[in-house]
Amino acid sequence: MYPPIIREITDGQRQFGFIWYCVNNARNTIKNESVRGILIKAKGGFSIADRKYLEPYFGRPVISRRITGELIVNNDDLVPNAARSDFENNSTRQAFLEVMPKTIREIDKVVNNIQEKEKARETLKNIYSFLLNDINNKLVAYQRDYDRLLKFNSTIDSIREWLVEHKTTLEEIEPDAIKITCDLLEGCQNFISEALNSEKKTREKLENQIVETVQRESEQSPTSQTDQTISSLHDVVEELGITEPNNYNRFIDYLDSLIKELLETNDYLELLLELRSHLEENP
Repeated sequence: MYPPIIREITDGQRQFGFIWYCVNNARNTIKNESVRGILIKAKGGFSIADRKYLEPYFGRPVISRRITGELIVNNDDLVPNAARSDFENNSTRQAFLEVMPKTIREIDKVVNNIQEKEKARETLKNIYSFLLNDINNKLVAYQRDYDRLLKFNSTIDSIREWLVEHKTTLEEIEPDAIKITCDLLEGCQNFISEALNSEKKTREKLENQIVETVQRESEQSPTSQTDQTISSLHDVVEELGITEPNNYNRFIDYLDSLIKELLETNDYLELLLELRSHLEENP
């Protein structure tokens, strides 16, 4: 529970009493109904009705169920009725009931503010954990996975939008945590940007090499064209000398991306299965 909050209840001309309440810091409904909500206490210590009496005044009933407290009446003109279900009907009771909506709205506002801050704090903690475990710690492993990097980049953009939206609140309640999270976010995004740019340059270089090779072959004389024309992937690999492991892997990655663009997902997966079967049968 958060520390108790106390305020006077008055209409500006007369005092009716005061109210104290505590907010559940778990952002959940208080399970124990015997302490959930605000209980009105008349002079002499008598309880008026039950803790649901003031619930209709709340904008959302759930707010009433996330707090506990008492409204202590000290006005002699607020007299409990015989059943102690309400006060005797008189002008003071009427004035008391008229001031209740404003009083409860203020409580509503305070509780909402507390719980929004708690929600922001919890979300920030989850974001940091996600950035660290699901993105930052996997960047090196996926630095050549173009599609995965694009997804990471999109996720980081969404996280950045949320942080900007709640930055003022977070700087107030968790200044150190928001700075650490923003630094981690920036580091992840810089790494991804550099990896994407490097991958893009590699792809462009490979594309240019293939285009140049095809152009050279097309420029050969008709008499030698049959011997020089590229007719298979093997010819391309030999022509460009793509035998060094890194270059070969990039070639495979680029070829894979081209096939994905040409085929539907199901066809692409079937092709991979056929390729695997062929390689198993013809080692």
